[in-house]
Amino acid sequence: MHSSEMRLRLTQLGYDDKLSKEEIIEKVKRIYLEETGKKLKADIKVYTSKEARVGEKSGYNGIAIYIDSKENKKDELYVISQGSKDIKDWDYNIKAMLAGKDIRQAKATNKFVKATQGHFNLNKNEDSTSIIGLSHSLAHNNNTTAYLLYDTFDEIYSVNGAQTNYYQLYNANLEFRETVQSKFSISPIDPNAVYDIDPNKLRQFAEAYYKDKAKNIHQVINLFAVKVTFSDSRSSHA
Repeated sequence: MHSSEMRLRLTQLGYDDKLSKEEIIEKVKRIYLEETGKKLKADIKVYTSKEARVGEKSGYNGIAIYIDSKENKKDELYVISQGSKDIKDWDYNIKAMLAGKDIRQAKATNKFVKATQGHFNLNKNEDSTSIIGLSHSLAHNNNTTAYLLYDTFDEIYSVNGAQTNYYQLYNANLEFRETVQSKFSISPIDPNAVYDIDPNKLRQFAEAYYKDKAKNIHQVINLFAVKVTFSDSRSSHA
């Protein structure tokens, strides 16, 4: 699934909660056939966050699609995180991307990926199955935050996503927080001191800090590719 069209069509599957596993598998095969003109010669398995009992409190929803092509000795795991859909998501948007105080859905994203690896007996090391995050809207924030904090994915592809919030990362990543405190000479005992830093300067610092990981985050906005960016929580949207 290496074209942007196929990845976008897979991402759309994450919003249809009524699809059975069998229907998802058939749709994946159809997407591949329609986009390449060839049949997908691979074993396809599906696992959901509901099965893993992940996200029940945070509102996170995700679908994992494991594609194992034994013939080509290649396998890939696609994790589709669902964007904003219900009141839990919008409540999370306020606390996470506007206030930068919550990362529960990002944690749930990482937990779901780990549960999926266990379910399919996959190991995450240099020679392991590629784990690719697909997302839109709120889900881009979840996938990206999970990756920046926990190395959850190998690659992330998103469309029209809610940007990564550096206040979330400040509150969740001790190493990043201490680096920010040292760089901008703010009090380590004042939890609100970070909000006194010029948002633009903090954004630039965060982008430089995470630049090595940023190269693995790909986003399309209105069909134009853009580099990973960090939002100012006061102007972020879902």
